[in-house]
Amino acid sequence: MSESREKLQSLTYTGYGPLSREIPTGRMVKRIEILLTGGIVTTFASGTPVGRAEGPFAALVSSVNIQAGTGRSIKNVTPWFMKQQQLMSTRTRGEKRASAAASESQYPTVDVFAFPFGTTGQTTTVRDAISIPFEFIWSSKAEEKELTWLDTRGLSGVVITINQNASNSLQSAANTAPVVYSGSTLKFEIVLIKAEHYVERVRMDWRQTVRNYQFTGQQSNYLIDIGKGHALAGIWGYMTDGAAGSTTTATDKVATNLLVTNFRLERNGNEILKSGTVQDLKTENRQRYGYLAALASNVAEDDGIFHLNFVNESMADLQDTRPRERLTADELASGYKPTESMFLYVDTNSSSYVSYTSAANLALMVDEIVPISA
Repeated sequence: MSESREKLQSLTYTGYGPLSREIPTGRMVKRIEILLTGGIVTTFASGTPVGRAEGPFAALVSSVNIQAGTGRSIKNVTPWFMKQQQLMSTRTRGEKRASAAASESQYPTVDVFAFPFGTTGQTTTVRDAISIPFEFIWSSKAEEKELTWLDTRGLSGVVITINQNASNSLQSAANTAPVVYSGSTLKFEIVLIKAEHYVERVRMDWRQTVRNYQFTGQQSNYLIDIGKGHALAGIWGYMTDGAAGSTTTATDKVATNLLVTNFRLERNGNEILKSGTVQDLKTENRQRYGYLAALASNVAEDDGIFHLNFVNESMADLQDTRPRERLTADELASGYKPTESMFLYVDTNSSSYVSYTSAANLALMVDEIVPISA
């Protein structure tokens, strides 16, 4: 099926607050690609600057939100989750290149993990991209992929918002090197990937929402309310430790595979939908998706990430979480079970294996298929 690209006016990185761009009406959008590109000068008279492990885009952007009008939130995601989603669904690492030199380069030369600092006064040039899909990539059926395309026909106020972090977020959190950032030419280039031909269908939103949970010590059966009311497609997790870190190394707030040991997704207090260990789930993710994560200094790009996916082949696999008041009389009469609660229980590890000094963090991204009127 044919598609086309439409580039919106770029947004200049300013280092503070949100940046917004309205998505034009009359489009059928399959995905949005955002590229962070440009350079920035780093100057430091002392210390050893160390870049944040996730890379430039994830360091400089806390979240990307896409909203249609008032109250219809479609995406509230982090760059890192989008990169991991692309890796697992396409088996391909998204572009993340950067290099430091005396002046800004036309094209950075190195695939990187963290933002690279050169010598003082040099310019680091970056090209770091994410893809935010609207088509439901986990279904094998083409007609189901189309159901969640973003249809802006007849809509106004469809806005993408990029929430920025300050330039010093490029450094690892504990890194105290006194870096001065200047001469930035960084900008966000936004491209709509549009469907040119499509079948008229009743469309839905593929809603993705990120929440964070902090831990200052070992927990058992820690309860997280996943919510109810829609069709649950999956749950993503990203675990980082709470190590205080070093002023000269990137050892703080780094990804860990050891924070959460066991998990249990439970409906209505007695029906266990999914359970197991996070380490086994990570193995299942690699076996199922068949991707290869980049590895450097014994750190893999998917460290700390896990994906609990309900979809095997189609939307028929989605977990219906509608409560009683949203079920039809026929569904209730046929014995259809309403959802009163949907809780994820997690156990966290001993402090012998994960640091809680500065609070460890579990970020969760919940994927739902939502009727547009909801």
